[in-house]
Amino acid sequence: MAGKSLSAKDNRNLVGATNLSPADFPLGSPESRAAARAILASANRISRSDMDARILYGGACYINARTSPSSSDLAVTDVYRRGKEVYLRQHGPPLLIHLDTHHLRLTSASLAFETVFKREPKAGDVLRFDQLREWQATHPGGLHIGIKWFIEAWERQLSETPCPLKQQDGRLFHRLNTVYSKGIEWEEQVARPTESDWQQIEKEALNKSYGEMGGEPWPPANTMPTIPAVTFMGVVDGKHRCRPATETEIQAGR
Repeated sequence: MAGKSLSAKDNRNLVGATNLSPADFPLGSPESRAAARAILASANRISRSDMDARILYGGACYINARTSPSSSDLAVTDVYRRGKEVYLRQHGPPLLIHLDTHHLRLTSASLAFETVFKREPKAGDVLRFDQLREWQATHPGGLHIGIKWFIEAWERQLSETPCPLKQQDGRLFHRLNTVYSKGIEWEEQVARPTESDWQQIEKEALNKSYGEMGGEPWPPANTMPTIPAVTFMGVVDGKHRCRPATETEIQAGR
């Protein structure tokens, strides 16, 4: 798939330059949403062409090897390579995970809290299951602003090639390589349900292993929540820790 050559004919200054990095985040996950929020957080002024290049470079996380075109197809285009150049010029090499103190503090519970409240939790903060469910219900993956920008940038810069994504009524679809998808061209991408995310949060709150709870099988996701809320205890041994919230804490947090 050949990429369009980039030109500097459009030098209009734009705000909101993307700050995405091409990581393979699960679609609709808090991580991918955080990547889109980073676009809004930047106030660098660049041309529309470079803006599109940055969006396509960072938005590689929205597609994969099964889509048509695939993430590998995108990676060999001129516009993707330009996006990488712009990103590195503005931000330098990506921070290594083992040097990123914020990443090292993260847990499933703290990331969920940060997604809902736009900040890291402090000791005494409470996160309720219904808060996370409400946030996810009002932020469906198909309406993710980063995906909208990705599609628009693709149509401007790679118009000769069909975009592998489409949005429809708040739903997101991937165009598949029909050679490997039994003739299916479009497949809806469904975000993880809140119950699946909360299952992991409960494990952290009870300090249990992934597969067991006191020797018994862990309750399946469709039985969540068994704990309606968790209370954060601060950073302990380098990680955000939480425990089941008391009824008093739940009522105080409403």
